[in-house]
Amino acid sequence: MSETKRGYVDLLKIPNLVTMFRVLLAFAFFLFIHFASSTGEHRLWYLIALGTFLLAAATDWLDGFLARKYDMETAFGRIADPFVDKLLVCGAFILFAFYHLKGNPYLRSVEDAAGTQKYFVNVAIWMVIVIVGREFLISALRGYAESRNIKFGANVWGKQKMIFQSAAICAILLHQAALNYHIGFAIGTTILLWLAVGWTLLSGILYIQRAARVLSNGPA
Repeated sequence: MSETKRGYVDLLKIPNLVTMFRVLLAFAFFLFIHFASSTGEHRLWYLIALGTFLLAAATDWLDGFLARKYDMETAFGRIADPFVDKLLVCGAFILFAFYHLKGNPYLRSVEDAAGTQKYFVNVAIWMVIVIVGREFLISALRGYAESRNIKFGANVWGKQKMIFQSAAICAILLHQAALNYHIGFAIGTTILLWLAVGWTLLSGILYIQRAARVLSNGPA
């Protein structure tokens, strides 16, 4: 079988099809956040965005499970799967900062026209820079390591980082959709946001240390 035909067959394997479906979910998710920030039905659109994000997270688990269980891991999957994860997470935080959530990263309260006290969780631009910059840097290090035939996959710190980031995104969406009048949930969401940024920074530092050892032919 030619390389072109083999690549086409790999692309049509179920885990890879699930990954490509997740790309569509990611762009739908971004569109729903835009609708939430630019229409009067923001609660509904934030809930739809939350459902879409959870579905994307479920398909992330599903394609990995299918690839391992049925031995259908491919070069495309190894590249595309983490790329879509980064696209989804980085895109979410960029849009949060771009729209009305931007500002200083602390909890603030306002009173609406009806006299109801509401609380807002801000995503600062520097937080987005930390999150996106970390992903660019680690992707570059991983690509360089693999170009030298050195395995440099994700570790437990990176997986924990993804969990904190996903939890923060879900909490922000739910907060914006229905619970921005609840100070306890707003405080919890703010804490999750800071944990996500802190874990992103910490895991990035640990990855750099690990890369230094691996690339100098030391133990990982």
